[in-house]
Amino acid sequence: MKSNLVEKIFSLQQHETKPVLLLLVYSFFMGAAIALFYTSTTSLILNRFDSSILPFAYITGGIIVYFLSEFNRIIQAKYKLSNVLLINIGFLLVSTTIFILINILTGSKWMIFLLFVWVRVFTFIHGVSFWAIAVKIFDIRQGKRLFGLISSGEVLAAILSQFSIPLLLNIIKTEDLLYIGIIEIAISLFFIAYLRNNLKHKLDETNKDESITKLNESENILNQKKSKNKFAIFFENKYNSYIFFLALLPMFGMYYADYIFFTQSKEVFSDKEVLTQFLGIFLGFSAILELTVKSLLTGRLVSKYGLKIGLIALPTMLLIGFGLPSLIGTVAGQGILFFSFISAGRLFMRIVRVGINDPVFQILFQPIDKNIRTKFQNQVEGQPKALGNILAGVVLIILTSLSFVNILHITYFYVAVILIWLRIALNMYREYRRKVRDEINIEKSASDKNEDSFDNELKSSSQYNFDISEDIQWVDNLLKIEPSNYEPLFYKKLISSNKQQKIEILKYVIKEKLPLFNTISKLYSEDPDEDMKNYYLKTLKFLNAQSEISLIELENMADSNDFKTVLECSRWVAYSNRYRSYSILEKLIDHSDERIVKSALISAGISGRRELKSKLIDNLFHHKFALSSYEGLKLFHGTILKSDINEVKHNEFGNTINKVAKNPTLKSPSITVLTESNIQVKRDNIFTSLDIELLSKKWTGKKEMKKIIRTLGLIGGKYSIKSLREKINFSDFEIRNIIIEELIKLGYKCSSTEISLVQDLIEKEMRYIIWYLSSRRDIENYIARNQNISKINNQLFIHLQNLLQSINFDLIEKKNAIFNLLSLIYNPRIIRVAKDRIEEGGSESKAFGLEMLEMTLSEGIKELLIYFFDNGLTNEVIDNYRFQFPEPELTLIERLEDIIMKDFNEVSRWTKACAIECVEKSKDVGLKLLNLISGLIFAKDRIISEPALLCLKNLDNNFFERQTSNTITQNNFDNIDKKHFRNLVTDIHFIQRGKVAKITDLVRKSGELHLFSKIPDLYRIYLVNNSQMIKLKVGNELISPSKLEGNNLYIIIQGEIKVSYFKKNAGNNNDEPTKIEYTLKENDLIFSSKHIQSFEYGSIFVAKTDSEILKIDYDFISEFNIFWQEENLFEKIALKLLNQKRQ
Repeated sequence: MKSNLVEKIFSLQQHETKPVLLLLVYSFFMGAAIALFYTSTTSLILNRFDSSILPFAYITGGIIVYFLSEFNRIIQAKYKLSNVLLINIGFLLVSTTIFILINILTGSKWMIFLLFVWVRVFTFIHGVSFWAIAVKIFDIRQGKRLFGLISSGEVLAAILSQFSIPLLLNIIKTEDLLYIGIIEIAISLFFIAYLRNNLKHKLDETNKDESITKLNESENILNQKKSKNKFAIFFENKYNSYIFFLALLPMFGMYYADYIFFTQSKEVFSDKEVLTQFLGIFLGFSAILELTVKSLLTGRLVSKYGLKIGLIALPTMLLIGFGLPSLIGTVAGQGILFFSFISAGRLFMRIVRVGINDPVFQILFQPIDKNIRTKFQNQVEGQPKALGNILAGVVLIILTSLSFVNILHITYFYVAVILIWLRIALNMYREYRRKVRDEINIEKSASDKNEDSFDNELKSSSQYNFDISEDIQWVDNLLKIEPSNYEPLFYKKLISSNKQQKIEILKYVIKEKLPLFNTISKLYSEDPDEDMKNYYLKTLKFLNAQSEISLIELENMADSNDFKTVLECSRWVAYSNRYRSYSILEKLIDHSDERIVKSALISAGISGRRELKSKLIDNLFHHKFALSSYEGLKLFHGTILKSDINEVKHNEFGNTINKVAKNPTLKSPSITVLTESNIQVKRDNIFTSLDIELLSKKWTGKKEMKKIIRTLGLIGGKYSIKSLREKINFSDFEIRNIIIEELIKLGYKCSSTEISLVQDLIEKEMRYIIWYLSSRRDIENYIARNQNISKINNQLFIHLQNLLQSINFDLIEKKNAIFNLLSLIYNPRIIRVAKDRIEEGGSESKAFGLEMLEMTLSEGIKELLIYFFDNGLTNEVIDNYRFQFPEPELTLIERLEDIIMKDFNEVSRWTKACAIECVEKSKDVGLKLLNLISGLIFAKDRIISEPALLCLKNLDNNFFERQTSNTITQNNFDNIDKKHFRNLVTDIHFIQRGKVAKITDLVRKSGELHLFSKIPDLYRIYLVNNSQMIKLKVGNELISPSKLEGNNLYIIIQGEIKVSYFKKNAGNNNDEPTKIEYTLKENDLIFSSKHIQSFEYGSIFVAKTDSEILKIDYDFISEFNIFWQEENLFEKIALKLLNQKRQ
């Protein structure tokens, strides 16, 4: 409980507690040592020397640190970081001990000088060691929260040490403080060894995450540059240059401010012991403020307001701290008021530098490649910071050597430097933002490059290597049922074939007169084989000549009784430039053969004739022709110009061949092939507001709505966008999400008046995410409290797991919806790349994605979402948003009731169905919940009504009988389709007898099939609603698919089916036919149509074992491809059937 309170107070996550604690303890003891050495040596040197010695001490310290950094670089190249840490602290302990012993023996004032200089070595080694550990074990996001906290141990030690000094000086001398410091260094060495042993795996790991950003060249290049010029690495780009100056300026400023402060302090406090006491109290007080800032302010300040405030905080406060005394000194002279403001400026330097600037500065190292980050960091500590020491000393020596310069003039110069510093800090922030964006863009480009290699992957793929002579005719017949897949399937087959196979396919294209313009054109431009180019050229010339069929000939072909002739007409009439050609297509679209209709719909789109738009829109709402109409609308770009191919010379053909391309798209279900000379007519001129209005009149059921939205997104234009915009706040979340997806595809950005609406939707999605997380928590808690539930009530346990799975899917959908909504307000590419990095990358990649969002989102949205994106779909998120979106803990029954009662428009019907099944298997279901279930039996959606009826029947059969009989017999249920309800009740009785499968079982079993494995449960409901489960006992015969009408697909869910047929022997008709047998197993397919089958005619199908077969009308799968655009189901089916044929 206490640890949880600490984690909340300091914004810690559970896994961060241990490393933070270890670093705090280490920094405490090292901080105590530095505080004692700094205070005592400062007092001693001011009393043993004049203040003019300070610049020389600064220069000496800078030189020593520079050489020490070079030594550190050498040992880092030879040893692992965990060993380097021990070497560094060990060296500090030994060297300091030796110097103190020499001082005791000799009493030389130059040993005091050396010990004062050696304080800089303390800070260098502590900085290199401490921050090397921190940047290794924490990412950029953690750094923002924790860097201030983990270094606060040093500040706490400084407070105790500084305030102890006045008390200690009552019993010991100032010199004796050095001995206590030695003991604290020894303790630090012990803790660094302990920390090393506990975090060794992280300290010594190298960056194996390929997705992590790389802002520098490789380590070898870094070392080469360093060997040529020690400072070259800092000036190879702006980012490194700004790091150089932001490392140098605080050190310059610190020593410069120290000189002004110490010079004034010595004038006010001349006694050594009094000066030491003053410094102890002053530095202790500043340490208290520093601790407050580091522990409670830095992390929150930077996390909330970003890096900018952290970078400009120090120069801004110094401008106030030293700007005011320079004005006061000019007006009132260098009196006590001047000293007071100088002291305040020195206070700002300490508090803001250590409390804010130093932790923020460490964040700037995070974008640097993890493998070279420590070495680069060491170089920064040793070179620009050392140079800052030296430069401060040199400038002070020059200024103090001028007789007319006093302390006031030195302050003026300091104010000028601070103004330059402030400008550099602002430039650094802009460069940091650009660097992070550039690196995420680099990752995106790499991702795009991987996507561009799709063709190369296909070339090496064997899945398209079906036999040309035996299978291509069968594939062609199958494609006649789904003509929108001609181009993509032939394209993939061609690029995966050898030269001879390509030639055979091209011959087939010519023989069958297949208008594959786009495929051949693309391959002509891609294939490096000059001989193949000639074959492509020959094919294109033939196709171009074929497109010149006269109108009279086309009309005669359309009236023919020969199917092949009419099909050829339906394909080629699209390329006729005669006005009356559209009337041929109108007639063909009404043809009795569905294959002709589908081909004509595709051609209607290619032709671009406006007279045919209404035909395409009407057929979009017929499930048999929906996909062909959709593809036709996709191709509807207006009239397409043709080139005279006979005039094209061979060496010029590559630049003009695309003019022959007739099909402008080949995207999945076709792959996009862009052509150079297609006339891109504005969509607004093709699809008018009347067309959009005609399309929107079909806005009735959910299925029709989805088709309309996808089509509006497809055709684009201002009228489509206007129609989609009007529905952006649609109540049903499924429909709303698709609307937003299509608006993003169309490149739509919210207007200023719509931003508040989108922000409200984001908050709404976030509220439901918290609700879903709370639901998941309550269910998981119930399972945890009832560990034997899987044994006591196995059915309930299974259904609870199903419910959790559905909730997790809904959570992902809600999170994706938030990203989509953000894309309507901000740059969608930035949002998309940030999302990818958060979800797919390692910790570093995730940190950069979050950083990108933090730099992009507005303050209100950032405050709402960043914690969620950082922590993901975890239960910790519930607690963080408990005040904004309070959700009480509920019992299982209460939570199930809550899920079922929740708004249907925001909670998926599949989740509700799973919850109803859990209620069915639960105990102690109250009357309220029973009445709630009874109300759901009238739902129009079967995925809700069927589980509700089953639940009601199992919980209270009498109640079920009364409710269903009253509904069927009484006349006061006019709003209910009684025939449908009666059939549903009948099915419930069949389900209980095992004769009919439950719809929820069908949804789950269909998800186990390879064909539908990538489709989520919620989306598979549509397929299952249009399917039938067939159960066969051993020896039972499947009704011959060859006798069935329509295009049917049979998928074997479970069991084995033996297929047998008789094959006539070739060459001798008198011989008895040979009986052929083979076995179909789970996931195998049977395709049946009156036009084509995946089996031999006369085949008999008998269950070899008890089997379950899912039968689906293929046309519903075809229609489903409009909704589900993640993969081409036809292609999967075709390739699976071909693989079965080869076996």
